Amino acid sequence: MTIQGIHRYVNVYPAAIKAVSSGRAIVKPYVTHIFLLGRILEGFETHIRRIGNSMKIQMAV
Repeated sequence: MTIQGIHRYVNVYPAAIKAVSSGRAIVKPYVTHIFLLGRILEGFETHIRRIGNSMKIQMAV
């Protein structure tokens, strides 16, 4: 498995986290699946194979 990050969106994450935390950004309708960290491979497989019409998969820690 290769994990690759991006450097394109400088300083975007703090603003995004604040918007979601405050309720200004509604993201719940877009999260189709939530997997615990121990089931991360199942989460990736669900996304890759589009199981259950997956759109956005969240990993919970």
